[in-house]
Amino acid sequence: MSKETVIPQAHSYEFFEKVILAAQKKGMDQDALAKKFDVQRRTISYYVQMGRWIEFLGEDELTSKGTAFIDATKKERIALFKKAITSFAWVKKASVNDGTTEAFDTEIAKVSDLAETTRRRRARAMSKLWISVIEADGTKKKFKKKKTTKKKTAAKKKTAAKKETTKKPSKKTAAKKKTTKKKVSVKKAPKKPAQPKKAGKKSAAKKTTEKKAKPTPKKAATKKEYNYQPPTANKAPDHPLVWVGKKVVKGAFKAAGKILRFI
Repeated sequence: MSKETVIPQAHSYEFFEKVILAAQKKGMDQDALAKKFDVQRRTISYYVQMGRWIEFLGEDELTSKGTAFIDATKKERIALFKKAITSFAWVKKASVNDGTTEAFDTEIAKVSDLAETTRRRRARAMSKLWISVIEADGTKKKFKKKKTTKKKTAAKKKTAAKKETTKKPSKKTAAKKKTTKKKVSVKKAPKKPAQPKKAGKKSAAKKTTEKKAKPTPKKAATKKEYNYQPPTANKAPDHPLVWVGKKVVKGAFKAAGKILRFI
């Protein structure tokens, strides 16, 4: 199996750097490394395989490329690692296509006969590894900053447009303000005192007639209510009691006469 067909499973550049730096010490085999980093031995084997794939590690020791990687600065290490993995054509092609899982999956399918699920899993690991390299290099952060600046400028433009719309009122609102001002000025205008109306001739005549007309006094109870006859010149008037007695007697005689008629 050639190196072109070997598909590594390591997915973190930072952890690969830690493993290589620890592997230079004596007595640090895979079991010791797994114990040191508190991971499974299988995980350490993935990163050891990656070191051998890019020729940073031999069977039990560091290679010349590995020693150069350790002696370099942090930025130089990233550059060396990126150069090592992009030396493989299929990695370079996938990284040019944004290093997505789909890009790595298509390129791995061209160089290996792995099953679809295995190939997909290796493509996902390689995509994560490439993203970790970009993040460590700082190129991804710069790209993010550009996006954020664009978003900020777009947001500023929107806020400026909102302020302009709030400052410039519409024609309808301006017309409403004018009408309200006019209404207020009408309310503030002082009212003229109402002048008394001149009375006409007819109304004056009515008032005079009302003044002239006197209230009709109530008629006093006359003596006619008692059927009292005033005294004549030759006869003296009867006493009221005598007059009442006469009336009673007359009435009695009349009633007796009516009874006798029926008999």
